[in-house]
Amino acid sequence: MSVIRIRPIQDTFIVDNETNASFGADEILELGKSSRFDAVGCARILVEFLVNEVEKAVEEAGGTFSRATLNFKYAYAENLPPVWGIDCTEIGTEWAEGVGHVNDLPGNTSGASWYYPKGETKVDVWEGGLVGSEEDYTWEHDVFTGYQANRDIRIDVTEWVYQWFQEKKQGLGFLLKLGNEELAEKQKTRICFYSSETHTIYYPYLEILVSDEVKPESGSVPYANLDNLVIGTKNLKESYYIGDRARIDLLVRPEYPVRRFSTSSLYRDSQDVLPEQTLWGIRDEYTGEMSVPFQPIGTQCSYDERGNYMILDTNLLEPERYYRLLFEVDNGEGRRKVFDSKNIFRVTRHGEL
Repeated sequence: MSVIRIRPIQDTFIVDNETNASFGADEILELGKSSRFDAVGCARILVEFLVNEVEKAVEEAGGTFSRATLNFKYAYAENLPPVWGIDCTEIGTEWAEGVGHVNDLPGNTSGASWYYPKGETKVDVWEGGLVGSEEDYTWEHDVFTGYQANRDIRIDVTEWVYQWFQEKKQGLGFLLKLGNEELAEKQKTRICFYSSETHTIYYPYLEILVSDEVKPESGSVPYANLDNLVIGTKNLKESYYIGDRARIDLLVRPEYPVRRFSTSSLYRDSQDVLPEQTLWGIRDEYTGEMSVPFQPIGTQCSYDERGNYMILDTNLLEPERYYRLLFEVDNGEGRRKVFDSKNIFRVTRHGEL
């Protein structure tokens, strides 16, 4: 599978104040001015993924690791400037998220806080001054604007994840902060994202792109007339269980085939090869959001002796929902077109399909 998504094993945010409170059980992750009543300074987000799970998923995909991005889904914001930045770095100390909530009174001290990575014991402190001394760490800076279609964030962490594989070490997670915390504190800037404890479908995740597509043979001629093209599926089922991985064979044919005499239907046979840069994507049928967006690396359609195909991995999707397969085709002349053949399917957690 070319797209892999790993959920965090723990996530929380920490606040620069003297309560040493933890917020690991909260459904929201905060950056900037915290909503906690006694908060002083800014909040930062911590998130950790299981390295063995990432490495196993890449090996099962059977391809080459290409890119890793850290993804958070936007919840709400206050006093957000037109242009804002987020800094990210790797954590070098073991930590615990704790079970506190932002409105606990007194604050729960069972997990990570601004001063202590594990909470109540207060024996350990952050290695190298992780929270207070930024010069000890390499930071990745990304700039975002208020004019984006949405405020979800994607941060490139490829270099760190690649080192996990190369050096065979356990990554301890990532720390995120606003690029200018002094200005954020002064303007009371806050931006919040859904945590892994959310009761919505918008959990944070680490997305791994693996290059494993199989390209057509050199002698194959791709179909070029996009105005007369239909992309369908031969074996897409109506329902799948969460965790299923299935090969979906694609039906590629003209919408209006040339008339000829035949004993089989002209609309059932795949007669052509898709252009090389054909991408697949998955859209949530009810929200209209792209659950798996078109990406040049990770969602290219493959080709073998049976024709064009893609691999559907339902681990990418939330169960008990309906989804639609879409295809984006490049004709090689800078023109791209999205094809919707109404290929709708459901992902279910249990019970009958």
